[in-house]
Amino acid sequence: MQRVSERLVAVTWVFVILGFGLQELAKGAAVGCLERVLPEADNSAEWQRRNRLALLHQHQAARQDGTLAIGLDSAVDRLARLDIELKAVRSVLQAASASCH
Repeated sequence: MQRVSERLVAVTWVFVILGFGLQELAKGAAVGCLERVLPEADNSAEWQRRNRLALLHQHQAARQDGTLAIGLDSAVDRLARLDIELKAVRSVLQAASASCH
């Protein structure tokens, strides 16, 4: 194996660091453009507040459509149904992939 020159290593490091810098600049520009185009997209604080209220006052908290917040038993039942559906979808996908091969 041949020895790699120190100059080549230095050039590679400079290239990589400049590449990362350019990526960060492009990312910053893209985020800035998106924030100008979609200013209402940053509702995370509002969603956190709503989630906190729903968890603290689960029986009184109402969603926007007027229904009460979901209870623990309902959530567990819903998760169980979703788990069953997920297993059914997996079995269908496995059967389909087995028939393709």
